[in-house]
Amino acid sequence: MKYRASIWNDIINYLFFPVIFLIVNYSFIRLILSYINFYNDLLIIHEWQLIVINATLYFIDDIEFIDISKVTKIDTFTRWFIANIIWFGNLIVEQQRDQVREFEYIPDARKALHIIKNEKENILEHKDLES
Repeated sequence: MKYRASIWNDIINYLFFPVIFLIVNYSFIRLILSYINFYNDLLIIHEWQLIVINATLYFIDDIEFIDISKVTKIDTFTRWFIANIIWFGNLIVEQQRDQVREFEYIPDARKALHIIKNEKENILEHKDLES
């Protein structure tokens, strides 16, 4: 009996504890990196362009420039009651070549929609003045 009890204690101490420890640490690191990735996605509205920067902690994944004059349709929507309360929503931008981009978790998406529409109107007015 003594021999059998000591084997189970050794198995728990030298096998199960390190495996569980590694799994918990791996999941915690993945959680932290997913938060970092979530909070480093930027959408910048600058003059006549939408600048989309998808970045992580250790390198820049993607920088994309979308010309506002090539945007054909802009729409927003929010899901769930809490998203409406804290004014978070999704912004959908459709470009000329049937490219549809959806930007998720935009704070005050309606305000961003109005800014983009005003910039598009300014571009159209500027083109009319040049002609």
